[in-house]
Amino acid sequence: MRVDTGVRQGDTVTPFYDPMIAKVIVHDRDRTSAMRRMAALMGETEVVGVTTNAALLKALCSHPAFVGGEVDTGFIERHHDTLFAKPAPAGDRTLAIATLGRLLEWEPSLPSNDPWDQRSGFRLLEEGHDEVRWKDSEREVVVIARRRRDGTVGLVLPAGTIEARVRQGEDGRLAIRLGEDAFKATVARRAMAEGVDYVVFADGASQTLRLVDPLDVTQYEATATDEGAVKAPLPGKIIDLRVKVGDKVSKGQPLLVLEAMKMEHTLAAPADGTVKTVRYAVGEQVVEGAELVEFEAG
Repeated sequence: MRVDTGVRQGDTVTPFYDPMIAKVIVHDRDRTSAMRRMAALMGETEVVGVTTNAALLKALCSHPAFVGGEVDTGFIERHHDTLFAKPAPAGDRTLAIATLGRLLEWEPSLPSNDPWDQRSGFRLLEEGHDEVRWKDSEREVVVIARRRRDGTVGLVLPAGTIEARVRQGEDGRLAIRLGEDAFKATVARRAMAEGVDYVVFADGASQTLRLVDPLDVTQYEATATDEGAVKAPLPGKIIDLRVKVGDKVSKGQPLLVLEAMKMEHTLAAPADGTVKTVRYAVGEQVVEGAELVEFEAG
């Protein structure tokens, strides 16, 4: 396996350069073995903050038709539903890993004899517990963590309760035991304008959960605002506008075409509504996350 890249920490990558800032190369004794190696490698790739095509490459290299060499320019469109399958709801394992990662953040950085610094969950009259709330797509899940004196944690998950242990290594990875199952995982915390995301890397896949803070009203306001605007998924240039202010649009209707990464991306309305603002004209360059079209739902 080899990784070719010319980008170092601190470099600025503008949208005028080839978007492929790193290239992964594998070789093996035959095509099938090389594909298997690449799929495994993509499952082990852990990147947060920058959008990658690791998941697509893993799906491609695991697809029987692709491995068999049945490839042409219509391959991705033909197998779109398989290659871009929507992620399943987070299971108990993912919720447990994210919660254990969150609990580690609450540990004091330095040893202390002050009882108020302890995180053992000790109570005089009853067992203490922590409550962690996660937003997984449209659903909200609550996980209860009960810390034991022996260092274990009892996690109350949607499917039931399980005993867990966690230890963070020098490389930042978590050594976890869930019941009788021992494994390693990574939990990356990413603070964003809309809230705080926790990306879980485990078992050759990744999944993102949003931490829910019941006292933080701003994250709900940000989410509500986002539903009324279409944003640029990546830097690019507007090459076609198909709506104007005042137009009524239906869910899935094309709004504009963005040229980026040497491809044309058609952005559609996420819901029925009326176009309120068109912020850019044809030919203008936009940055990732820029609000392109604002509309009123309904």
